[in-house]
Amino acid sequence: MTLRQILACVLLAFTNACAQFAATVPTAAPEISRPPAVTYELATQLPTTKPEAPAAPQPASLPAIPSQNIADGARQLRNGDWLQAIAILGSPALLNAFSPDQAWAQSLHARALSNLGQHQAALDLLLQVSSEVPPAAQTASRDLQIGNAYAALGDSLNAAAYYLKYLDSEPAVLASYVWELIADLRAAADDQAGAADAYGRAILADRAGPLDHLLIARAGALFASGRPDDAAAIYDLADKAAASDFTRAKIDLLRGQLFAASGSTAKAQSFYQHAIDNYPETASAYLALVALLDGGATVNDLQRGRVDYHNGKYQPAVDALENYIRATPQPVAEATYLLARSYAQLDQPDAAEPLLRGLIALNSPTAERTKAWLELARVQQHDRDDPKAAVQTYLDFVETGPAPTDGAAALASAARASASAGTLRQAADIWLRSAAQYPDLPTASPASFQAGIMLYRLDETESAQTAFAAAAAATTATPEQIAAAKLWQGKTSAKLGQTESALSNYAAAAAADPRNYYGLRASQLQAGSAPLLKTGTPELRTDFDAAQNDFEQWLSAKLSLSTTTGLRELAEPLRADGRWQRGSALWQLGLEDEARTELVSLRLAVRTNALATYQLALAYRELGYFYGSIYAARDCVDALGFEQTPLEAPRFLTLLRFGPYYEDLIASAAAKENLDPLLMAALIRQESLFSSTATSSAAAQGLMQIIPPTGDYIATKLAWPGYIESDLNRPIINVPFGAFYLAEQRRNFEGNPYAMLAAYNAGPGNARRWLDLAGDDPDLFLEVTTATETQRYIRRITEYRAVYATLYEP
Repeated sequence: MTLRQILACVLLAFTNACAQFAATVPTAAPEISRPPAVTYELATQLPTTKPEAPAAPQPASLPAIPSQNIADGARQLRNGDWLQAIAILGSPALLNAFSPDQAWAQSLHARALSNLGQHQAALDLLLQVSSEVPPAAQTASRDLQIGNAYAALGDSLNAAAYYLKYLDSEPAVLASYVWELIADLRAAADDQAGAADAYGRAILADRAGPLDHLLIARAGALFASGRPDDAAAIYDLADKAAASDFTRAKIDLLRGQLFAASGSTAKAQSFYQHAIDNYPETASAYLALVALLDGGATVNDLQRGRVDYHNGKYQPAVDALENYIRATPQPVAEATYLLARSYAQLDQPDAAEPLLRGLIALNSPTAERTKAWLELARVQQHDRDDPKAAVQTYLDFVETGPAPTDGAAALASAARASASAGTLRQAADIWLRSAAQYPDLPTASPASFQAGIMLYRLDETESAQTAFAAAAAATTATPEQIAAAKLWQGKTSAKLGQTESALSNYAAAAAADPRNYYGLRASQLQAGSAPLLKTGTPELRTDFDAAQNDFEQWLSAKLSLSTTTGLRELAEPLRADGRWQRGSALWQLGLEDEARTELVSLRLAVRTNALATYQLALAYRELGYFYGSIYAARDCVDALGFEQTPLEAPRFLTLLRFGPYYEDLIASAAAKENLDPLLMAALIRQESLFSSTATSSAAAQGLMQIIPPTGDYIATKLAWPGYIESDLNRPIINVPFGAFYLAEQRRNFEGNPYAMLAAYNAGPGNARRWLDLAGDDPDLFLEVTTATETQRYIRRITEYRAVYATLYEP
């Protein structure tokens, strides 16, 4: 019998199994029985001997890597250097052997080929190895990889067969995920009954995380296969299990579509209306609105306006809201506010302003009245480019006696508008007013501080010094705010020629908050050094073993353990936990998004257990899941009682949190661009926390968070061959790209470190504007940076770089 005939038989068996399963599926929505969450008590005694390893390698066990070339191949794969990984892992010694570690190397080799788009080569390798190794050396994960390779080649028949072969293994750790893959294949082949059954099996098998998408997919397949009642029952179950309004709105939309297709118009419309009434901000509510209108239904104009406005359909929103207001004797204030906002979004401030003023004139205070004041000021400042009018509107609002938090926010907006218009004296006065009017709010110290910055820029140095002193003395001031105020008291003293006072204030700032930005920068000013100054040649590799041994001795005493033997190994409850087994197996297969769901769930379950979080930090680091390792190490820090002073925890935990991850790429790129490698490490930690697949809301990608247009620009400048956007998720490309762009900003701003970082984060144009305001004063540059995110960015990178310097500089 040929291989294809065997696979056809397996697939036939699958079809028969699906038919049998379908006969047992209840018409009512089944209750989902999930295994109970595992809880862990804080261990006080470790076993002195390790349990025996299983006879056959489990797909979720983390393989040992005794061979340096296997370790190098795994590292190159993690780095995204697939050609190098293939060259290392493709040696005959690794291809023609059957140990678990060599099987691991073969799996890595196939992954590298697939990542390079060579799916046929990956399949050929996996089939060759599978046919040559003895049964005892076979691994279930290889069958799963073969299935994935067939799927990538578009061969659904063979893919499904190998997925089923994997499911025959014991245990089939990834059963839920594999049944989902089979279901997707069935749905794509228009076998909706088979897809529905496979989705049902995926739901009933173990996995962490929400089941929303599986329930919705199963319901859709049931409906498509002619079982609308069963589909409706599953949608009801999905609605109860949904974790967000966006999912609930989607389910309402799908239920409406189901009943509309079944001829139950009234029921369909009830679900559409439910989405509109309860989730107007969602895209599904807008589609539900369209469905209702297309079906000839009448929809309340207020509801239409809400949905249209929240979905960016501003002209339809205007039409609906105007109809509602004309037809309603006492329209709700929300309608007028949304109408004004819609006009503003359509760039019609002349239409928006009278509506906002009408809301402001209302006798009784409402939430919309407060929002109208602030929206009117926004329209004046940004749409009409009249900051003077905006400032007056903010001040008039404060005179109405709003809630203290609203009043302080309005004064802050007024002060910023004044500063942006260049009227620094008015800005200073407004900040001082805020501090005096709301002395008990947390805004009091920042208000006095900002007044000091305005006065400093006006060369009113003595008045600035008084304002900074008030900021430091505010009853609600935090250590960080006290340090900031003391630092600037020192700068004003220095400007006045009061050297002793300046040094005293710098020392006070450093003492108030020594680990954070202002304390660190005050220490530099005290020493007369520039910010972010490289003070030595760092060594990104350090003696981890010695630090780890010291920590484990300390931990053993802390937890009253009788021994340190086996402390680094996952305890049995962790090794046996399905989330570890599934998460590690998924990670090893390159399915990192799915793996994270499992591994995060496990970490959160044990986050108060110091020993368990330590073991997870090590295991996640070994996997290459650096992001999770950092978080697990922080959980361990907190569990050991260092929540408020994390950097005072034992050094090894800090090494885990600030590990030299991707040190080979960082060192190489930093050397090429003459950058400080510790600064690069700090920047990467801030940008992505060493997650190579991180993507921001602005579509920035990879370790150094490069947006696609910037990636295109860098690729052109570097003449990078064959560059495509997805390469930004490959560290081997992302890190040198980011280093090049950072170095370019350093050149553009003549070595100014804060301007360089601001340009990297917020763009060169913004950095140039802030530099023009600050001159050659880096501390003033930070304070005139109006983008809060960028200001925080500079501070955090400074703090992180200081930690890296403590760990790795001589």
